[in-house]
Amino acid sequence: MTLKIFDLVTYYYSELGTEEVTLYVGEARKKFTVHKKLLCKIDFFLGAFCRGFKEGVENTMDLPEDHPEAFELFIDWVYKAKLPAWEDMEKLLVSYAQVVAYHEHLQKFYIFAEKTCIPILPNKIMDLLLLVNMTLRAMDKTLPDTYLRALAAAYDKTTEGSPLRKLFVHSLVWSLWDLGIRNVEEDLVEEDSVEGDSVGAGEAKAVQQGWVERVWEATSDRVDLFEDIVTEFKAYSPENCPKFPRDSRWVNEASPCYFHSHDTEGEEARCEGSWETEIARKLKQAIDWQVELIRVVAQDRTWFMR
Repeated sequence: MTLKIFDLVTYYYSELGTEEVTLYVGEARKKFTVHKKLLCKIDFFLGAFCRGFKEGVENTMDLPEDHPEAFELFIDWVYKAKLPAWEDMEKLLVSYAQVVAYHEHLQKFYIFAEKTCIPILPNKIMDLLLLVNMTLRAMDKTLPDTYLRALAAAYDKTTEGSPLRKLFVHSLVWSLWDLGIRNVEEDLVEEDSVEGDSVGAGEAKAVQQGWVERVWEATSDRVDLFEDIVTEFKAYSPENCPKFPRDSRWVNEASPCYFHSHDTEGEEARCEGSWETEIARKLKQAIDWQVELIRVVAQDRTWFMR
């Protein structure tokens, strides 16, 4: 069968359909227009638009508690069926402020994906978050601030056991440990946690105490968050320091999906297997496409003229 660009375009739009829906996102009700057929492949929207509810009759939906920045990322994923490669995004985000903003947008995107129960997507966002996390580490020395803000949002918008909570609790403890802080339960940082001459030690101790007090302030109305931070601290010792969360396997070798959420063991096994095979799979896919293109052109030398 001769392959034609027209056939591909026709197939693409037959998948999308012609009917569109309008969604208003956030308190400012930012407007998004999306192909209904494509959106209804996701159960959350299928229930709203295709089962006789008001949203389906009017083809509109309000999402006042969600964030436009997160929804833009979601729509991009819906149409492309993949997340942007961090290698490409990193070239566009040249300043620290831009990287922090993208980091926060990904957090909101993760919360949205978890809320709408989209299979696998939260894990893909998590992998991208971990890559952005590495860039932040290279650019910034005040990471506890970034993680405290992230934790506030994560504990407000996710439920107990969410991998997003786990990521930022671990990240906060790692960043505080890196500053010499070994616990956040005491009124004062322990004397032996600061090394060096008396002047330098005094300055370092003041910095440490400042961070401890900021943790107290940020968790004053979230007992569950404070308890999770304390529990994470107690998991480590000078002989077993927390590792920077560059990926799940680096943090916990026994659980390659430490920051993932899987419904079944089979799903986790497939995910775990992808660590070693992802690059090989992509290379094979690229080669397969080239072989197919050569085959098609060989069958019909006038293909490019049609």
